[in-house]
Amino acid sequence: MDSCPLGGAYGIVYSATDRATNQGVAVKIIPFLQAEITKRLAREIYLLYEIEHPNIVRCAVSSNKKRGFVLRLPLIYIKS
Repeated sequence: MDSCPLGGAYGIVYSATDRATNQGVAVKIIPFLQAEITKRLAREIYLLYEIEHPNIVRCAVSSNKKRGFVLRLPLIYIKS
């Protein structure tokens, strides 16, 4: 991980560098929460992985049963 974590709605977001491509990525770690919330998040994450749309960031997803969901997304900087 390259930088200090940032807070997200459900988890912590880190910036990192993909060693294979040398490109910046965002890694979001979402801890497992209450069963109902975890099921809903799992469905939403699955849709982010499957949907192809220019306004939706696609992600690769892995799950670690001890920590929670781990999402790898393209790193996008937005000027405010």
